[in-house]
Amino acid sequence: MFKFWCFTPMRVYALCEWSIFFNIITAQYNMAVSDKLVIQLLIGSHMQQITVRRDQEEIFRKAALLINERLNKYKTAYPNQGDAKYMSIALLDFAVKSLQLEQNVDTEPYNKSIESLTKEIEELLK
Repeated sequence: MFKFWCFTPMRVYALCEWSIFFNIITAQYNMAVSDKLVIQLLIGSHMQQITVRRDQEEIFRKAALLINERLNKYKTAYPNQGDAKYMSIALLDFAVKSLQLEQNVDTEPYNKSIESLTKEIEELLK
């Protein structure tokens, strides 16, 4: 069995067998190839190149579409304001919507109902 110096993921040179070295390189390559994807998104008038996980490509594309729709809405409603102004207004709009959604995720009524039902079930089981 041949042994030689190889480069491991922790950047340490070590004496290892060919099969171990091959498995390390293959695993790194498969992870890099299958897990990440470079996509280009047109947001406003700017092309953005970003790296995303393959399973999140669709949501990034939908987000870019949503941003562009919002920018076009503001461009139509308020012409001649400049891209920076449209971007800042759209950003503010999305931040407000995000905060509103966080406030609307109140689970307290559900928690009270679950506690009440749990007590009823426990009483019936006695």
